[in-house]
Amino acid sequence: MTILFDGRFNTTPNFSLYDRIERSPLPSIPPTISSSEAGSYEIVTDPLGSGSPVAKLTMKSAPLGRCEIRPFARDIVAAGPDYGELWYAWWDLFPAEWVDEIPGPADPESNLLSGSKDIIAQAHSADDVTDRPHFPHFAIYVEGKKLKFLRTWDTAAQTTTAAPNLTVHGSWPLEKMRWIEWVLHVNWAASSNGFFHLYKDRRLVYSETNAPNTYNDAEGPFFKCGFYKFFSSLSPAVRMRYSKGVVIGDSTSSYLEVTGHSALETATIRRVS
Repeated sequence: MTILFDGRFNTTPNFSLYDRIERSPLPSIPPTISSSEAGSYEIVTDPLGSGSPVAKLTMKSAPLGRCEIRPFARDIVAAGPDYGELWYAWWDLFPAEWVDEIPGPADPESNLLSGSKDIIAQAHSADDVTDRPHFPHFAIYVEGKKLKFLRTWDTAAQTTTAAPNLTVHGSWPLEKMRWIEWVLHVNWAASSNGFFHLYKDRRLVYSETNAPNTYNDAEGPFFKCGFYKFFSSLSPAVRMRYSKGVVIGDSTSSYLEVTGHSALETATIRRVS
């Protein structure tokens, strides 16, 4: 079993392991051991009183606001359309002062989505030169008082729409002042060889096998978490939450290895030869 990236802040209490911190309208930066900026990204003590260091990520109102931590430039250095299998784990806490935003008008690309959503984790890939810029192939987001996630994918060599095969899943109450544990076990593929298993708080909440789950792009997927949002005139001026960090394991890893404990439910994987 192999851990490819361990960015938990209780073991490395700074941002130096991450490839970059993506911000907007401020510039994205490659972090160092001393990197910290009050009101943007900083290391603080767990607000629940454990004493462990955690990240405090803050995003301020802008046409496009962003503050995301990104472990790798690319999670898998391999050619598609079948990129490979990974385990991801990450943890979120919403503060008591989090303001529930009333969902705004529909996203211009799809009436399945609100234009005022807060994306808090996403897996993306770089568009090919001839592609239309596309959505992330996976994103967890806040809409009103709910947590949801979206998926998109395209097996075509050239993507011509922004959100092909878009589906929306989940509808969990957004709970404040409680750590949420997310785990994604996935075989990224723009073919029927893909599988996708999402866990929330140790329970399997979504499972799909033998199906595409990403884009047929030259460069493979990358993951990041934090905040990404198009602010409206009705949006809160500031968004802030806490993170314990990100862990990524390879195909030989497990739920136990990336989190330190076992899942309460497991998925049965049927691989396609």
